[in-house]
Amino acid sequence: MGVDQQETTSLITHGIYAKSRNPIYFGIFLFWIGVCITFPHMLLWACAFVCWICIEVIVRKIEEPYLKNVHGDDFLKYQSDTNRYIPKLSRFSVDA
Repeated sequence: MGVDQQETTSLITHGIYAKSRNPIYFGIFLFWIGVCITFPHMLLWACAFVCWICIEVIVRKIEEPYLKNVHGDDFLKYQSDTNRYIPKLSRFSVDA
């Protein structure tokens, strides 16, 4: 987690990244939900909440500004087309 400000990377918008800008963080979210359901305890829910707040800060304050700076309009287009965490489901068309 985090960004090396000196490194320039390519913007990946295909594969799983075409559905979610942060699929790893979405996986962490699903992990915590599973743990909290399996072992229901308020302390675990509190840990999950703190983890999610940390991820939000990293994504919104560090990663997204970096990507906007490096990739400009390409990232803004990608940002408008793709959800931050929860994958967009494809629509299936049924031909009659």
